[in-house]
Amino acid sequence: MTSLPRIAPSSVGIDPAAVHALADRLGRNHAHSFMILRHGQVAAEAWYAPYGPSYTHFMYSLSKSFTSTAIGLACAEGVLSLTTRIAELFADELDAPPCPNMAMVTIRDLLMMACGHKEEPKIVWEDHWARHFIETFDPRIPGVETPAEDLFCYNSFGTFMLSASITKVTGQSVFEYLKPRLLDPLGITDVSFEENADGISMGGWGFNLHTEDVAKFGQLLLQDGVWEGKRLLPEGWVAEATAWQISTKNRHSHKDWKQGYCYQYWRNTFPNSYRCDGLWGQFAIVLPDQDMVVAMTNGTEETQETLDAVWEELMPGVADALVADPKADEELAAYLKTLSIAPVSGTKKNFSGTAYFGDNALDIRQITFTLSENGEDCIRIARGKGELAVTAGAGCWVPGHSVCGDPFMSTGGTLFYDDWHASGAFREDGTYELTLQYHRTPYAAHFLFTFYEGCVKMDWKSYPNRETVKPVSVYGRLL
Repeated sequence: MTSLPRIAPSSVGIDPAAVHALADRLGRNHAHSFMILRHGQVAAEAWYAPYGPSYTHFMYSLSKSFTSTAIGLACAEGVLSLTTRIAELFADELDAPPCPNMAMVTIRDLLMMACGHKEEPKIVWEDHWARHFIETFDPRIPGVETPAEDLFCYNSFGTFMLSASITKVTGQSVFEYLKPRLLDPLGITDVSFEENADGISMGGWGFNLHTEDVAKFGQLLLQDGVWEGKRLLPEGWVAEATAWQISTKNRHSHKDWKQGYCYQYWRNTFPNSYRCDGLWGQFAIVLPDQDMVVAMTNGTEETQETLDAVWEELMPGVADALVADPKADEELAAYLKTLSIAPVSGTKKNFSGTAYFGDNALDIRQITFTLSENGEDCIRIARGKGELAVTAGAGCWVPGHSVCGDPFMSTGGTLFYDDWHASGAFREDGTYELTLQYHRTPYAAHFLFTFYEGCVKMDWKSYPNRETVKPVSVYGRLL
């Protein structure tokens, strides 16, 4: 992976104290990483252990901005246009003519989430996704039956249709199409874009990138599609794709989601700025007036709080007149290397035993505990046809791996839940707490074991939504 140049923050007008305040505030809101670019150089970067720069991360809907970019390139190459009607593009795959409304839907309608649906359509995980999208739904006529301020409807299935359109006219997935045109020139390697059974990139989600990859893409947008003196994106495309296209004020409660939608980008409350945006706080924030990019990965439900932290902590500390302060830069760099998601703290005890389970909601068969006062703890959980074997440390993170993935988070072999770091300890009330942080995703899994006379209760939940979701509880007999 080709790296971006590094520079001290104060030398490019970023106050190290502002970065410190940002890091602290993000850390209280389940941050995983951030990278701040100014004038094309990395002025600050941080990962909250056990996350690190070598890991890719789920990008969720941030992927949409890459799919939009593929559309821009395809239009410039003449194989698509913004006025292409998707029903005509996929006519040979339809069993019946589409409804009159769907027959009018264009590539541009899909780009701006304005193809007429009243609610986001559900993806049916079967064959012929494109046919299902076109034949099943009876949308409103864009701009005719619906006031403009109500037309926007977030639509990941619609973004899949953009991806499918690329495949239809090029014979390549979006990932294959972007590789020589965008990814290779940016030095974005060792990444993946999930596909459906037909080999079509998911489009609206599914890209897995490093934090620096996200920063590079943001920098390319900031530079109007030019990279190292070579134009990668069509002239004028970035300006059009990131400009306000449609109102979102009646569709969202949070202020930064009320500022309008572009072609798979969002406008921000911060003046003259926009962002690529993925679930749980995956962001590439582009700030043209400050010549800045902020790339972020998170695992938070409070995504507005994450953006507020950037606006309120970082941006007031950006000033071209700032005097360079090498000492403050060094202190900041040292501090950023200490950032960590808090591991489980508590007491270590010697304990061993096996719990056996009858029928239960999690399909747990048995759990074997080998907990040590002087060494690492080992917990083996047999679930269905899979087994999760975890080694955990108290007050620290211990790496783990499974060749078949974590049976709690997926079925079958997964590429993303097979690596984690674990921490576990006894709490003051005698329960044993175990946390697994999946360092290529926004997710963590939390286990709480309560020991009774001859039995054990296990509470399990996954999060970012740990504060709002109720745990699933199962009971076993302890021998």
